[in-house]
Amino acid sequence: MISLRITPHDPVIARDGRPFNAGAGNRMRPLPFLYPSVLAGSLRTYLGKAVDPLFPPAVVNQLRATSVHGPLLADAQQLYLPRPADVLFSPDASSLHRLLPTEIGDDCGTDLPAIAGLPVMPHPPPDDNFKPGPVPAFWSLKNYTDWLTTCSLTTLPGPKPDEYAGRGYLRSLAHDVRWHVQIKADTYAAQDQRLFLTAGLALPPDMGFIARFDSEVSPAFIPGFSPLGGERRLAWWESGGDELWACPSAVAQSVRSAKRIRLILATPGLFRGGWLPGWLENEEPIPGTNVRVRLRGACIDRWRAVSGYSLDRSQGKRRYGRKPIRRLVAAGAVYFLERIDHDTNESFPVESVWLKPVSDLGQGEDVHRGAADGYGLALWGTW
Repeated sequence: MISLRITPHDPVIARDGRPFNAGAGNRMRPLPFLYPSVLAGSLRTYLGKAVDPLFPPAVVNQLRATSVHGPLLADAQQLYLPRPADVLFSPDASSLHRLLPTEIGDDCGTDLPAIAGLPVMPHPPPDDNFKPGPVPAFWSLKNYTDWLTTCSLTTLPGPKPDEYAGRGYLRSLAHDVRWHVQIKADTYAAQDQRLFLTAGLALPPDMGFIARFDSEVSPAFIPGFSPLGGERRLAWWESGGDELWACPSAVAQSVRSAKRIRLILATPGLFRGGWLPGWLENEEPIPGTNVRVRLRGACIDRWRAVSGYSLDRSQGKRRYGRKPIRRLVAAGAVYFLERIDHDTNESFPVESVWLKPVSDLGQGEDVHRGAADGYGLALWGTW
């Protein structure tokens, strides 16, 4: 696969699915981070224009077969990944609590389905007056490695967001808000009562996105400026960043022979069972491996919605037009897994599935591409 670095020249427009028209007082509401399909569509367009700007059917078919992974936030040295959902910080961020599947007493019960496993509880148990503090939105790969292997952190984030950067944490991406007015095509004057607002994602200085793709369309990537997201906001695209995709050796050593495996989503997931991967529901092997696991618990934030608009006319109305809304599992979701076949002594090939997609929705006739667009890139640890 070819690795890419993408440096936005402007704040990136990635709005949610609520209707938006450039009318009186309309507001564009941004997503907290780019969806993988936004980057995948921008990249396929970039590749197609480089090969043939007319997009003949043969090129379109090759672009559709292109597999894209990303986007992930990174600086020149390391990744910054979405915070895991299985951690609670104290209000002053001086201590933390792990969330773990926990057996409950005979006099207690839950309404969880049987497939969901055990409820997750904080460890060590906090006191009755405990109120969790804010959790930094992005963690450096170094901090993530600590969390995936030892479930502890060498450096805690501190109570103030201004202290995050020096400790390997980042706050949520800032929003760049701009007011616009519609311009008349004949007089180039402002159109009355046609005021609207956009909000773009403004990345911290010296940071950008990384991605990678596997395609027969462009075996040699040509760097250049091209739009990323909406409103034709520009970004610089270039090859590089191979080293950032490697699995840390500490994670590989910890997970390879472990019986209990933790799956954390680095990008939102698209699954046949909504929140539940179809391969997990049926106790099938983890994608890309021969390892079979069962679910012992899950820690998941509220679902996110993805929709969009398809311009694919090759199959008539079946694909062209508005895409159906799908529910995404938010990035940072944690699945606590236990190996069924641990007694076989087959090691878990964590290096080969590190930051590879585990989504199982989006195949066949579905207009959402799922794993092909990079939904459900996986991080692996122990618990």
